Amino acid sequence: MAEGIKESDGTLEGLRLRNAELEARLLEADARVKELEGLNQALEQELRPFHVLADNISDHIYFKDKEGRFLWVNRNLYNLRGKGSREELIGKSTFDIHNPERAKERFDDDMRVVRTGEYILNKLEADHYADGSPMWVLTTKIPMRNPQGEIIGLCGISKDFTKMVQAEQVLATEGALRNDLLESIPDGVWFKDRESRFTWVNRSVVNDLGKGSREEIIGKSDFDFFSADHADQARNDELRIMESGEALINKLEKDNYADGSPRWVYTTKIPLHDVNGNIIGTCGVTKDVTALKKAEEAMSRESALLNDLLENTPDIVYFKDHDCRFTWVNKATISLLGTNSKQEILGKSDFDFFSPEHAQAAREDELRIMSTGEAQIDKLELDNYADGKPRTVLSTKMPLHDTKGNIIGTCGISRDVTALKRTEAALALESNLLNAMLTNIPDAIYFKDVQSRFVRVSKGIHLEGLRNLEDAIGKTDFDFFTKDHAQQAFNDEQEIIKTGIPIVDKVERETFTNNRPDAWVSTTKVPVYDKDGNVTGLVGISRDVTERMVAQEAIRKAKEDLEVRVQERTAALVQEIKEHLRTERALREGERMLQEANQRLESRVSQLHFLNSAAHRLAHYNHRKELLPAILETFARSYPGIEAAFCEMGPDGYQCIAATARLSDHGHKKACEAALAAHGQGLLSVPVIVPDRKSESGFPGIEWTGMDAFPVYAAVPLLVEDKSLAVVQLFAPASFVTWFEQEKVIINTLAAQAAISLSNANNFQELEKKARVQGELEVAQDIQRRFTPQNKPSIPRVNLKGVYHPAYEVGGDYLDYFQTDSGNWVVVIADVSGKGIPAALVMTMLRSTFRAEARYEASAKKLLCAVNDLMILDLDDKSFVTALCLIIDKDGKSMSYARAGHPPLLIQHGNNGSKPASVNPKGLALGIVAGKDFADRLEEVIIELSPGDRYLIFTDGLLEAMDSERKFYGIKRLLDIMSGDKIYEPEKVLKTILDDVRVFIRSEPYHDDLTMLAMEVTG
Repeated sequence: MAEGIKESDGTLEGLRLRNAELEARLLEADARVKELEGLNQALEQELRPFHVLADNISDHIYFKDKEGRFLWVNRNLYNLRGKGSREELIGKSTFDIHNPERAKERFDDDMRVVRTGEYILNKLEADHYADGSPMWVLTTKIPMRNPQGEIIGLCGISKDFTKMVQAEQVLATEGALRNDLLESIPDGVWFKDRESRFTWVNRSVVNDLGKGSREEIIGKSDFDFFSADHADQARNDELRIMESGEALINKLEKDNYADGSPRWVYTTKIPLHDVNGNIIGTCGVTKDVTALKKAEEAMSRESALLNDLLENTPDIVYFKDHDCRFTWVNKATISLLGTNSKQEILGKSDFDFFSPEHAQAAREDELRIMSTGEAQIDKLELDNYADGKPRTVLSTKMPLHDTKGNIIGTCGISRDVTALKRTEAALALESNLLNAMLTNIPDAIYFKDVQSRFVRVSKGIHLEGLRNLEDAIGKTDFDFFTKDHAQQAFNDEQEIIKTGIPIVDKVERETFTNNRPDAWVSTTKVPVYDKDGNVTGLVGISRDVTERMVAQEAIRKAKEDLEVRVQERTAALVQEIKEHLRTERALREGERMLQEANQRLESRVSQLHFLNSAAHRLAHYNHRKELLPAILETFARSYPGIEAAFCEMGPDGYQCIAATARLSDHGHKKACEAALAAHGQGLLSVPVIVPDRKSESGFPGIEWTGMDAFPVYAAVPLLVEDKSLAVVQLFAPASFVTWFEQEKVIINTLAAQAAISLSNANNFQELEKKARVQGELEVAQDIQRRFTPQNKPSIPRVNLKGVYHPAYEVGGDYLDYFQTDSGNWVVVIADVSGKGIPAALVMTMLRSTFRAEARYEASAKKLLCAVNDLMILDLDDKSFVTALCLIIDKDGKSMSYARAGHPPLLIQHGNNGSKPASVNPKGLALGIVAGKDFADRLEEVIIELSPGDRYLIFTDGLLEAMDSERKFYGIKRLLDIMSGDKIYEPEKVLKTILDDVRVFIRSEPYHDDLTMLAMEVTG
């Protein structure tokens, strides 16, 4: 064993030596470690200010080794990553804190810095906060080197740039929005440099200047587009703004549109600054206020017109304060009270001008009005004129409010109806006379409307199956006569209504549907006009002429037999003449005599034809404006190449009111009147002819210039019961004298027929005036009421109800629903521009057109197009109609919907009280454009009808109902009340809306027609 140890001594010794060496090195290492620890402590002590600084700045600071692992991070970075200390990140890489795609990008950046030594400066990178919300950072990475210059890692600094990025995004969005706004607003916006040259303009400026693009404007000035005066003024304004730095606000300027028409604008100009605050130009905004200026001018005119109306109206208009004292009166009130000026009335009361009883009654009325807020309408009162004569007035008084709605007095209007009361008595008498005529005259007298329906018949009418006269009302000839006869009568009547030309003494055969024998009647039908000259129907008189027709038929047959006998006798006479004329000369003489006889016969036939034609033509006209030219033309045609003048007897003698071309000027007409005055009354009883008027002593000093070729003068009186109504003066060549003497019978017959026609026309004119006075508004109201449907239609699955409240006696709103031959249901609501009777007449035409055209259409759009093409022919260029049309199929499952400039349909789905929505297909009002132009602007919508859905259509009178402060009811209030409405029946829906409108307007009247229709899908 000792040997073994000994053998190992050398190795053991070596180990000892090695161990001693290691121990020495260990001691050296310990000393080095202590030295390093001291250095480290010194380094840490030296770096402590850096750590404190790095931990307290807002940036994220970190150090990484060559493999991209964190060596050190500051507090903001480990807080950002949701860590409690930096030790949780030391030794980790970007893959431990980012998603793979983002981590790889950043790792590649780290390796590029370590590998190449290149810097990465301010790179914008996407990141996220600890809560996961997005953030943006600006990152800088630089290589980290040891004392020998070798790259041992990198240092990174990331700055939170989120707010800046978000601000830039907001600025970019706002810039885009601002650019869209500037390009889209109707106002003109522009920028100019210090030389007043355009540097940018928006689309509105391009359009206003009539250019295709802004490039045609940039670099130019106002002198390139406007007058020199306008451009000089604009340049001076801009120089002043740039010198003073003060803006020019809303300056009213006048210039022109691109087409040259004038316009008014409000111009605002402000100085334009650079980033250093230096003024580098101007910015301007131009607002077109042409429409506003026109409206202001119109309002000014209307205010003046209103003042003139109040001052000059014959009605008595006055205002009183809370103590019933006058505060304003018009001229009629001054005249009534017998004073000279307003100052003698203002501040006084009725007790200063009327009897105590009258004044006390008026005061009590006014106190009641102010206490209740209810108006007094058309109260009939009796008082006296200033001269003491009795008079009758209709007095209307209403409360007067201030701007807050407080009653501060009353306003009154008194209309003198003394003459009207007298007229009413006279009309009552005429009505009794008319009733007596309709009751006692044996002829059949009847009145019809524009659809040829009876509206009144006389006792003398005999219609098959008619027990009471009232049973005929509303029926037509088709209910009493055969189809052919009724159709012919209908065609005649529609032609009269269309043209206004009457039918006089037309003999026609009446054929009946039963075995009653045919009859012959002489029928006269004339149109009935309203006060505006529009045909509203017709009146007819039919007289039984059966016996006369039987007699005429017998005469005709006898005449035919006589003609046959005459022909036979003539032939026999010719034969006898030929037998007795032995020589050729005698035979020629006989033939000449026969030719002369034939010529005379042909002349007489021609004369009779002329007289018949003239009589028929003159009898055709009932209106003077058509008859007088016809009389002149008829006399002028009696002899070729003559001129004629028509002088009618008036209060001051004859007046020339019509003449042919050569005599139509003022001087010739005065000469014609002077000629009649010179001849005196003797000329007026029989026709007179003067062969040469220049040598006639009865024409002293009378000259017809340019009429030398017409020396002959004739005067033909038109007599009725030996009274001269007029004289026709004829100017003719010399050859006329012989013809006149030979044809006096023709002239006298023609004059008699013309006199009768003139008398009839005068009487017809008086009859028209009286007919128009009788109850126009009552008739119009009754007709319009009957035109508006009163009963509910039986539409499958659909329940609907409509209401119509005209603002005046009659209105221009149109509400209708009816079924077509195909079974579909048409619902129409429309609003005619304007109010009162003119609008009501257009509404009547509109109703007829819709009902006629609906027979051929199943599409709301096509129906509106057809109606537009017909209505545009009858509407003037200032009139139009808005309309909304629904066509519900016969099963009630869907409907076609279109609107022509009308407020849109409101739909409310289901029974959950949801807010209604409007359905807004495009469409232009009726009467503006026609044909394809109208159809292209009209859009149709097909709506499926689902159970529980509700619909509302209305005219703008609903939304524009005004309260005492002239505020509109408006769509918002309507939608709000419909949203809260849990009632689904159309009647209750309409009542709820109407009650709310009344609450809104309080005691104010309706300013426009108000029409609505509510509809509910039930099945």
